[in-house]
Amino acid sequence: MQDRAEELRGKNPKRVASQLRYQLRLQKQRVLAHALAAPLLLAAGMCGLIWDLWPSMISIICLALIPFALLGFIADLSIARRRRRNLEEIENLLQADGKSPET
Repeated sequence: MQDRAEELRGKNPKRVASQLRYQLRLQKQRVLAHALAAPLLLAAGMCGLIWDLWPSMISIICLALIPFALLGFIADLSIARRRRRNLEEIENLLQADGKSPET
């Protein structure tokens, strides 16, 4: 908590909290996009291989992209958790100073 206060020295904590809320909202959207992309890639790849709906190369590419969607999901989820923790610390600092955390 002390480190966070030193990091915020010279900055307006309300503006930093507002920016972190915005970044957290975007990060949640990215997590959702990765969570939806992996099953869709799997479905497209399997349907293409089973029913020959499109060339096999497209199906193979879909299946090859699944690990990258999962890695993106894991990475963005960890970033979102870290930003949520930072936001909670800043809001606690604002409440300790007697200021409202809302912008």
